[in-house]
Amino acid sequence: MRVLVAEGYIDERLRAVPPELVEAVSTKGDLSKYLELHGGPLADAARRREDEALAALGLLEEAKRRGKAVVATYPPRGVGYSSGRGGLLNAVAYLAKELEAAVVSLDAHFPWGTWELHLRLGFPFLAIYSGADGPHPGRLARRSDRVVAVPLPPGASDRSVEAALDLAGRLRRPLVLEVGLDLYRLEPLGHFFATTASYHAAGRLIAEGGYIVLDCASAASIPALRALLAGADGAPNPLPERPIEESPAVVREVDRAVEKARERMAIIDISKKRHA
Repeated sequence: MRVLVAEGYIDERLRAVPPELVEAVSTKGDLSKYLELHGGPLADAARRREDEALAALGLLEEAKRRGKAVVATYPPRGVGYSSGRGGLLNAVAYLAKELEAAVVSLDAHFPWGTWELHLRLGFPFLAIYSGADGPHPGRLARRSDRVVAVPLPPGASDRSVEAALDLAGRLRRPLVLEVGLDLYRLEPLGHFFATTASYHAAGRLIAEGGYIVLDCASAASIPALRALLAGADGAPNPLPERPIEESPAVVREVDRAVEKARERMAIIDISKKRHA
C-alpha cells in the first residue's frame, strides 16, 4: 500500500517520504459535498481555491471507491489540514460523515479541528494523545457523550499505545484513523518511545477495510510509516525494533486511563449510531 495524494498538491511535509511510498491520483470531487461539511469563511476559501478543493475531494472519493486507503490531503502552507477553523478541508470528518464511520485519532497533538466537527456531526471518537499537552478527558466528556479519550504520559511506548488502540475493537466499522507519526521513538521533538510495532498495530486496524489520514512525515519517522502501510496491507512488520520498557509510573497511569476509557465505552456505547 502507498500513501494517496492529489496530483499537483503534494505538500512539503511529505517531501521526506520516498517516492515509492506515494501514489498521486488525479480526480475531481463535488463541491456541494464540501459545502455540506464546511461553510462560512471556509466555503468562501474553497470557492476561491476551487481546483485545490476539488482535487482533495476527488482524492477522498477515490479512497472511498477502493474501500481501504492511506491518504494525505494537505493544503498550502499556513492552512492546517485538520483545523475546524482555518483548514480548507478536514479529511477525517469528511470520511466519517460520508461513511457513518467511527474516528480514532493517534497523535501527540490533540486534534482540535476534528473535535470541533465531532461536536457538530456526532461521529464516535476515540482520541489517543499526549496528556501533557492535551485536554483532560473529563473536560471532553462534559461536552460530548460520543468521545472516549486516552491521554498518554511522557515516556509511553508500545505497551501503552497498543493498549489504547485495542479499544478501537469496540467501535463500529469502517474506521477512519487520524495518524501522526510524532509518537515514534526517533522523532527528535517527541517525548514518546513507540516503535514501529505501534504503527504496525495501527495499520492493522484497517487491514480488512478502512481509512487512514496521515499527518506530516519526517525523515526520522519513515520506519514508522513503512510499518503503518504494511499493517494496513495485512503484511508483517518490515522493520521490527526492540521494544522500549516503560517506567512503573507510566504503566500505572496508562492502565488507569485505559480502564476509565473502557468503563466509559461500556456506559455510553459509542459503537452505535448517534440516533440509533
